[in-house]
Amino acid sequence: MLKSFINSLLLFTLAGTVSWECQALTLAEFAAANAPDNAEESAQAPADEALFREREQFVMKINEAMMKEDREAIKHGAVTMFDYCLSTKISFKKSSARAMYATYEISQARGNQDFLDKRVLLRGTVAEVRNAAGKDPELFFRAGDKTSPHAVRAVFASPAAAAAKIAALKKDEDTALLCTGAGITDETPEVKDCEFIDRYADDCEKEELSAIDSIQHGNFKVPITVLGNWTLTYLIAAESPDFMKECLKGNCEPNQKLFESVFGSAYFPMVFKGVKPRLSPPEQKRISAMKAAVWQYLIYKKITDPATGKLLVPDTEIPDLTLVNTYVKKTK
Repeated sequence: MLKSFINSLLLFTLAGTVSWECQALTLAEFAAANAPDNAEESAQAPADEALFREREQFVMKINEAMMKEDREAIKHGAVTMFDYCLSTKISFKKSSARAMYATYEISQARGNQDFLDKRVLLRGTVAEVRNAAGKDPELFFRAGDKTSPHAVRAVFASPAAAAAKIAALKKDEDTALLCTGAGITDETPEVKDCEFIDRYADDCEKEELSAIDSIQHGNFKVPITVLGNWTLTYLIAAESPDFMKECLKGNCEPNQKLFESVFGSAYFPMVFKGVKPRLSPPEQKRISAMKAAVWQYLIYKKITDPATGKLLVPDTEIPDLTLVNTYVKKTK
């Protein structure tokens, strides 16, 4: 499973950058931060084209796997890239069915204040799906333990369109719906206009993968979150060619230590924040190799001149994380 990998990656894209207070970065700054320390290294010819293409294929494949795992993580309340992507499109709050029920237990006024007529990304465990004759199906989320009658009732916006997915739901299965709070009836909190998140997740996945593909076609004008995803996964390919080859064969289950090792290196604060830590000789050698891998890719894509280090394309600003930072602070 990719959960450990995603958590490490999100640490960079959503949480780590908050502590670094990462601001807007230009392409020229990103290139300069990866430039070798001396002219001799700078002028070295990049690795062969076949290797670059192989790494690009790996980057797309591992990010596709990550996005698929993201969909599962949503059902368990994890902070995911989907949360950030969705927050750029609509205003919503996250809640579990248990938390919603507990809020209404405090008081109906408190529950309505938090949920009534508000969009909610609601997650929970299926207690029951009712399909009464002549009525639209209703999903009941468990709001207590298995023996508890407490539940949250969910009514779908388009039952006919969602019929196949509703029918596929099983008791005790975890799921997540995007709904609107509808108050409380007979001591049961309710949500209406519910829909499965697939449509939104599909859009977010396409946007993320399209932006990564854009980088690999030489266009670096992408959000810094995407640049962070690309850099991390590209460096994993560079540092762990055996894992890359296994992934390209279809085995993309990562080694947690491998991903945490790359992310936990000094490379990211050095390149994305400009931090200059004191490094041991082995770490200095490793960071130089990481920078060289990215630098050679920039040369391969004709982004930088290997002799002068100057950009061969117009400089561009990579958007900062103001929105991401705001979102993370709201969810902590």
